[in-house]
Order: sequence, then structure tokens, then C-alpha cells
Amino acid sequence: MEQKQGYFRPIILWGLLIAALLSAAAGLWLIVSAQPRPAVYWVGGALLCIAVVLMLCLSALRRTFHGLDTLKDTVQGWSSTKPETLRQELSSLSGEAGKLGGEFYEQMCRMEVNLSRLEKSAREKAEQTVRKQVVREGRDHLLPRVLEEYPSRENFLLTGIVEDGGQPGSTYYDYFFVDPGLVCITVAQLPQNGVPDVLQMVMAQTMLRGRLRMGRSLTETMSDINASLFDYGSTESPVSMLTATLNTWSGQMKLINAGLPSPLLMRAGEGYEWLELPVSVPLGQMENVSYRAAELLLHAGDHLFLFTDGLGAMENREGVPFRNQELRTILNLSRTREEDSRRRLRYLASEAAAYCRSESEVLGFSALLLEYHKTASHGHEHTVPASVSYTPELMDFMKERLQEHGRRPREYARLAILVEELFALCCRRSEKGSKITLDCAVAPDAESVTLRLHAALGGINPMDTVNPGPDGQTADYISRQADYVKFQAGTPEDTLTIVWFFAAGN
Repeated sequence: MEQKQGYFRPIILWGLLIAALLSAAAGLWLIVSAQPRPAVYWVGGALLCIAVVLMLCLSALRRTFHGLDTLKDTVQGWSSTKPETLRQELSSLSGEAGKLGGEFYEQMCRMEVNLSRLEKSAREKAEQTVRKQVVREGRDHLLPRVLEEYPSRENFLLTGIVEDGGQPGSTYYDYFFVDPGLVCITVAQLPQNGVPDVLQMVMAQTMLRGRLRMGRSLTETMSDINASLFDYGSTESPVSMLTATLNTWSGQMKLINAGLPSPLLMRAGEGYEWLELPVSVPLGQMENVSYRAAELLLHAGDHLFLFTDGLGAMENREGVPFRNQELRTILNLSRTREEDSRRRLRYLASEAAAYCRSESEVLGFSALLLEYHKTASHGHEHTVPASVSYTPELMDFMKERLQEHGRRPREYARLAILVEELFALCCRRSEKGSKITLDCAVAPDAESVTLRLHAALGGINPMDTVNPGPDGQTADYISRQADYVKFQAGTPEDTLTIVWFFAAGN
């Protein structure tokens, strides 16, 4: 098409020029030869006028064609021309070419603005997608893998689930052994208003694991996490967390709820009911918060369900939250399904999603289901005054517990010596007039025993003595003989935990 236009353009111009010249020549000839016929003058004058008009058309067309050529060259090189230079070149054009140039420049400016806006939007979406992916992957690394195969592992079952809604990576769950007889479980979430700060979750999880394994109590640990997150600057985006520790042999639990919904408890043979817990402020929101732990005793067959706010906050078409209408009902229905825990949690998640008004309103959440299997063992504790004269009574109690599980005297002889030394050491270090309680928990397979000695030791670990005398020798002997030793300060009693594995050659 462009080649045809280039071919016809000179033909038109030369045609107009020739027509104008012929018309002018004819007009002049008629005027010169018109004497004495006046009518011929009018014909000659008309031809001269036609010649002038043709010349004017020729001039106009040349200017138009020149303007279009200039516009074409300018438009072809606009990408390499500065905007101000391009504007000046287009504004210098006249006629229709100038109008077209002006329209082109305005359209180009609008296109530049739209492209810039689209580029910015695409870049922001890409950055947000990448950040969400990074946060999701970082959160996934926080999720627990496999628990250690301690003997107490048979006493409970833990199952967790994470559902990512519009803000992936904002919730997680965790569980881990603090020691062979104590497990910690937790669910946590960040505010779902933007891409969550994965560093806050990492800090919270790392401090929780580290502080508890260092021997800090649950209340002290939560206060430490709160102080660190507050210093980090988490007042606008605090971490809501529900944390609990479970004595896997006795079923004793301690729970602290820092800003999450109350959990649901199902006693064996009954339905799920809301567990009333005091709710404290989320971690990092306020400085110097004192957290208070609630206590709970689990029995065989009990289920404890912990979850973050997203699960209960999802609404139906009438605006009724899921926790107010369906959550407890679905949980009670799920326990009648002959499926494993993970499938029951998946069923709960799918029911919650179906409850929402639309798929876009499905919220992210984490949930953790604890099933306690340990049958209550009466008489697993024995308390005596903190005096070495009660050593025989305490030893008889421990021997009875071991013999109930099929252990013969020659198999636990070295363990008996260790317990005697331990009791004597704690008696020397205990407060006057206090008492000492020995908790003797034998594993179901009788291959290990966990001893917890509760005594008023003033928060001082008797195993840390630097005295080279009898106490130091006793502490060194116990540390070498036991498979696991841990001290945990408490109020009013401290706890010293000893784990002994028969299969380890003891």
C-alpha cells in the first residue's frame, strides 16, 4: 500500500502541474487571439483562473505530502527521540499533518502513562508474589518434621494443618520435645494485612524452643519472647500465639493464650466444648507483660484442638462467623468419621471453606489436634520429707514401680544406686522442713524410665556444683550414669529430670 502511494503521488503532482500549464497557455492564447470577439476573453480568463486554482492545489498537495513525509519520519524515530524534541518537531508541522501529529503526541503521552502504570502494577504484583512465596517457604521450614522416638511418644498423637488464604505464610504450628517426658505444642499467627514478616515467626519459634530447653518456665519464656519482639518493633504487627506444655506421662498441661481463640477440649466419650482460658495480649504488642499459665489434666482418650483466628472468623452470607455456628458441630461430627486425624482436619478445612460466601473470602489458618492416649497410672508419685532417713521408703516405691513393669532387681541395681545418690544430694541442698516428691514413669515397653524429682532447691541446680567435695563427686557420677539430665527452676519447687535407658547397657 505504501509503495502504491509513493508511485501515484508524483503522477498526481505532475498531472496538476501539466494541467495548470496547459490551462494557462490556452487562456493566454485565447485572450491574445480573441480580437474582436469579447466572449473569448471570458473563456480565456476562466482558463487562467482554473490554472491558478490548479497551482494552488498543487502547492497545497506538496505541502501536505511534505508534512506527511515529515510526520512519517518523526513517528518512525519517536522511540529514539527525546519527548521534548519530539513535541517540538510535531508542533512545527502545519495543516492536517500538524493535527495528526498533535493527536499522535497526545495518544503517545497517554500510552506512556498507561504503560508506566501497568509496568508499576506488574512490578508490584511480581514483587508481592515473590515476597509471598519467600514467606510461604520460610513458614514451611518452621513447621515440625518428625518427633524424636522417645518412649513417651506412644502416649499421644499430634496432627497439624496449615491452610493459606489471601495472606499465605501468616500462620504456623509447631511441636517439639523439651525433654523426653515433656512436649511443647503451639499455634501462632501474624495479622493478615499485608505480607507477614517471617523474621518475627522465626524469632518467636527459636526463642520458644531455646528458652524452654534451657530450663526456663513457660511463663518466663513467653515474657522473654514478648520483650524481644517488642524491642524488634512488633507493636503494629504482633504475634498471636497459644502455647502449651504436656507432661506425656501424667497428662499435666500448662497453657498460655496470647491473643488467640480459646481451644476446644473433648473428654473421652463426650463432645467438644470450649475451654475457658485467660487471654493475654499478643506477643510484642506491649512492653513488660506478665503471662499467666492455666493448668489442665488430660486423661486417656481426651482430644485438645488448638487453632488460629482465621478458622473461626470466616463468615457465611449472613455474616455469622464459623466459630459461632458450625465449628464445634463439625468437630463433633468429624470424630464419628472412621478416618485418621489428618483426614478429619482436612474435612474441617473443606467445611469451613464451603461455609464462606465466596472463595475469595476464605481465610488462612493453622490448627493442631492433640490426642492423649496414656492411661492414668495411680501411685506414680511418692512424697517424703527431705531427709536421708527416708531413703528406704523412696527406694521401695521406685522398686515396686519397676517390678510392676517386669524389671528384675539385677536389671535396675545401678539405677537404684543412682537414685539413692540423687536423693541424698537433693536432701542436702533442699530447704529445711521441705518435702521431696519422686515421679517414676516407666515406658510402656519398660525399656526406659523417666524420674522427676521435685524439691525446694531455691532455684539452684545441684548438678552445677563446682565443689570438689562429696556433692561434686555425686553430681559427676549421676551425670555420667544417666542418659539424660535436666534441671528446671520453679516456684515453689524445682524439678530435676533423669532419663535412664535399660537398653543402653545400663
